[in-house]
Amino acid sequence: MPTQVRRAIFAAAPSSGSKLDRRCDDTVQYHIMTVSVPKVPRVWSASDPRRKRQAEKRTALLEAATVVFLAEGYAGTSMQAVADRAGVSKMTLYRHFKDKEELFLAMFFEHCMRSRDRKTVEPAKEVPQALAALEEFARGFVRAFTDPRMLSLFRMLIGETGRFPELGKTFYDHGPRQEIADIEVILSGLLPPREVRGRAEAFFYLALGDAYHRLLLGCFPGEASAGTFEAQIREAARMVLPERLGTQQTNVQQTIGG
Repeated sequence: MPTQVRRAIFAAAPSSGSKLDRRCDDTVQYHIMTVSVPKVPRVWSASDPRRKRQAEKRTALLEAATVVFLAEGYAGTSMQAVADRAGVSKMTLYRHFKDKEELFLAMFFEHCMRSRDRKTVEPAKEVPQALAALEEFARGFVRAFTDPRMLSLFRMLIGETGRFPELGKTFYDHGPRQEIADIEVILSGLLPPREVRGRAEAFFYLALGDAYHRLLLGCFPGEASAGTFEAQIREAARMVLPERLGTQQTNVQQTIGG
């Protein structure tokens, strides 16, 4: 965002007898104009120690924001409170994040990325490969979504989307939507395009299942949920792959072997 700079242009004292810019009290009038000066982002090379310090500062700010948001909620959190918690000036905080919404989302996805070991996925060529890929992928996003801090942050997000709908939209675009897109890639080698999207969405929500909603609502002990999620993931993978695929591959293998 451009930095607004106010410059005072002082009018030269007019010559004797001139009425230009001279008030009745014989003072000189000041002309004020606003000049927009583009903000130039700081870009340092990978070897520059300032780049490392900037990353460390950002991490510290996000950690401070997490503490304040969890304690005060979104509405009760101010940029000043986060700056105070981090031990920096509010101006320093604004250099990293333009407003509270951007800070909240950055903090949310920082925790999501810490919990999520995202890897590149490839289209599966056979049913056993698809089952293994789906199960491994689901363990990753289930672990991320059920992280205790993520659960607390998600509860806060749900409570604020009524007043700030962009929060929910941005979370969906960077969270579930991306997970579902990766599932589509895995399924794309076995299913026709018209079926891929629906089955990918079904797998995502079946893998989280009822256990996730109970965990989110605080009525399911986290330490008892691991086995339940593993069972849901395995069942979800088998449910989204049509039985005909296994039959077709078995027939092909028998034909080749015969």
